[in-house]
Amino acid sequence: MDISALTRVEISIPDGISFDSLGLELDDDGSISFDIETLEAVALESGIDVALLDEGYVLQVLLISFYQWHRVHNGEVNSVMEDIIEQANDLSAYSDDELIMILGSAEMDKQANVAISQIVH
Repeated sequence: MDISALTRVEISIPDGISFDSLGLELDDDGSISFDIETLEAVALESGIDVALLDEGYVLQVLLISFYQWHRVHNGEVNSVMEDIIEQANDLSAYSDDELIMILGSAEMDKQANVAISQIVH
């Protein structure tokens, strides 16, 4: 199943904002960086509570929807976004229980890395 069919919401893009305004980049540690204020502006224009962006799933849905809007409007392919969509498609093969275990493990790894970082610094 193509995850993009499950992650589409109707969005509105404010004047002067484009997908490139996000400055989406893949960091050395595999995480992504982008301008959150741009995504918040899209959320507000779309009637989405900005506080919901703290939820990983909502953030992902908004990013994918923004990218789909971008592509429909003749925007160029963004390799970072293509990787995010591919990873989301890979996760759709797992059951809910398996996803909870994967995400729980990832969160524990993240917390361990933060703790190590705090000790080192």
